[in-house]
Amino acid sequence: MGARFAQLERNLERADMVRIDVAIERERRSLALAGTAIGEDLFARIEGRAAAEGSAALSIRSESPGLVRGAGWDIARAAAAISLLLAAGAWTMGQLLFSRLIARPLSRLGAAFDRIGRTLALEGRAGLAQVGERADEIGRLAAILEAVEGRLRAGRELEQRARANLEREAEAKRSLLLYGKILGATSEGVLVTDLEGNILDANEAMASMSEFSREELVGRKPSILSSDRHEEAFYREMWDSLREKGSWKGEIWDRRKGGEIFPALLTINSIYDDEGRRTHYVGIATEITRLKKTEERLHRLAYFDPLTELPNRALFEDRLTQAIIRANRSGGRFGLLFMDLDRFKSVNDSLGHSTGDALLVGVAKRIASHVRESDTVCRLGGDEFIVIGEGLVADENAAHIADTILHALSEPFRFGGEEIHAGMSIGIALYPRDGLNAEELLKKADSAMYRAKEEEPGSWRCVSGVMDAASRERIEIETRLLGAVERGEFSLRYQPQILAREARQGCPCGIVGAEALLRWEPEPGRVIAPPEFIKVAEDCGVIGNLGEWVIREACREARLWAEAGRPLQVSVNLSAKQLVQGRLPEVVADAVASAGLDPGLLRLEVAESMLLRDPKRVVDIMEAISATGVKFAIDDFGRGPSSLQHIRRLPVDCLKIDRAFIQDIESGKGGGDIVTVLISMARTFGLRSIAEGVETLAELEALRARGCDEIQGYYISEALPAKEFRSFALREY
Repeated sequence: MGARFAQLERNLERADMVRIDVAIERERRSLALAGTAIGEDLFARIEGRAAAEGSAALSIRSESPGLVRGAGWDIARAAAAISLLLAAGAWTMGQLLFSRLIARPLSRLGAAFDRIGRTLALEGRAGLAQVGERADEIGRLAAILEAVEGRLRAGRELEQRARANLEREAEAKRSLLLYGKILGATSEGVLVTDLEGNILDANEAMASMSEFSREELVGRKPSILSSDRHEEAFYREMWDSLREKGSWKGEIWDRRKGGEIFPALLTINSIYDDEGRRTHYVGIATEITRLKKTEERLHRLAYFDPLTELPNRALFEDRLTQAIIRANRSGGRFGLLFMDLDRFKSVNDSLGHSTGDALLVGVAKRIASHVRESDTVCRLGGDEFIVIGEGLVADENAAHIADTILHALSEPFRFGGEEIHAGMSIGIALYPRDGLNAEELLKKADSAMYRAKEEEPGSWRCVSGVMDAASRERIEIETRLLGAVERGEFSLRYQPQILAREARQGCPCGIVGAEALLRWEPEPGRVIAPPEFIKVAEDCGVIGNLGEWVIREACREARLWAEAGRPLQVSVNLSAKQLVQGRLPEVVADAVASAGLDPGLLRLEVAESMLLRDPKRVVDIMEAISATGVKFAIDDFGRGPSSLQHIRRLPVDCLKIDRAFIQDIESGKGGGDIVTVLISMARTFGLRSIAEGVETLAELEALRARGCDEIQGYYISEALPAKEFRSFALREY
């Protein structure tokens, strides 16, 4: 190592200043001088010399060509190695930069283009067009860019349309908001429904008007407000108008949540979409309670007397005209009762007009409370009143109304300690008998009233006078009927019912029962048969008590027969009004139980005509009574319009053949054929047949020949009082 440094030092000293570039680091590595003091000193000397001569620090001078060539090769090899190292580093660095800065972004860009292409293809586009004739990546890139551009254009168009739609929607929302504020501020109630009538929305005015909250209304139907004042036809007409015309307008009565009924003016219109299809209904309601009250006040002022609150002359004339029209249409009749207070002027003069007015009010109330609901009471003026009595069954009914009013006014009035007797005279005109128009009827009724005032104040008179006697007799009967049951004026008589095959004149042989017949003896020696008073009893409401007495008395008498060893069936007739009374089943059951009678020994007779008035109700009542064991018979069979279907359904056990057919049984006028048919019909239905009014042996023989089961009539016995019948029925034969 030392020799090498010495050689280098010598060469340095004799060098002929030939420049040989040698890298310090390579020399250091090749001579292994790094880290030694000798090497450091040697190179310091070399560097110092080079600096003194102005040459490079890495250059040495050599005067030997061989050394120069050797050093040159070393330098060349070192330069080549350095160049290779630099080239390799540059190549590696270039590859890294190209991969990171160009290749990878291009790869990702290509993948992105591929994805865009696939997306465009999936969206249904025909494919990516090629630019010119190039099919390389540049062509694909151009096609994709062109497709992207198309997408961007389409997107811009969609954006513009969307923006326009948003603007329209915003405008619509602003309009809806405005409409909502308008509906919220309006005083009319608004309901919006679908085509099925389900409520979709309601404004605050409707909620306030109906007392239902909006939440309670939505989802319900408008029928939640129904007041039940309108019939089904009203709502059917409303919906027909909506379907046909698209709108409806009218007055309607609705009900609030609390139950109060109120009137409203309702307008319903249809809502259509852009294609003209109906989608909703909107109803606008205005409450018109105040308007109705105003109309009512005006109506009362125009048509009612302010003192008595009765209809005045104007309304009377209208009611009378309508009564004439109805009577003409139905063929009915009505009565016009013209009334005037007696001595009313003296009341005014002596007690003052205030007392006179109070008397008029009291008279008006009494008259109105003692007429029928169908009658119209009016005050014509002063002390004159008038009654239109419609639906009269008979002319005598008008007289009955007059007597009822006079009886009501017979009680005195008391005002301020004063007792006032208000007598009244009444004139009666009947339509159509006494006149065919309003003016004629009113004039004649007025004349009849003045006749009553002249002849007998406090009474009534008819226009023609024909009705007076009959009416007075009817009223007398009605007056006597009131309390007749309590006074014991009624009695029962019993007519025997005999088996036809065993019947003998005047003999009780074959007796099976008796029919109880009612008689009225209002005074000793005067006996009145049922046809003369039953209708009056029905009209005045006495028939209920009277019919109940008959059933109880008949059951009591039949119990006596059974106790005497002759359990006979007793038959009781029912009137039309008595049959449909709701209490009849309870009355019959109690009468049978109270008498201790076998229910099968009581038979109730129902006229055939009653069965057709209200068949269902009659059948229900008869079945309720029949369930207790009581029997039924159809009376007067064959005289009315028979209904075999009803007879088949009724709980009856026998048919009674009317006397009218028995009388003609041997006359050759067809009576015998009718009886034959009736008896056969009874047998067909499994019922017994009873012939009424048999008075001769020939009639009895004819009935026997036709197979009649039972008979009753004068041939056997007349109707007997209870004691006499007992003697007849218990007699040995």
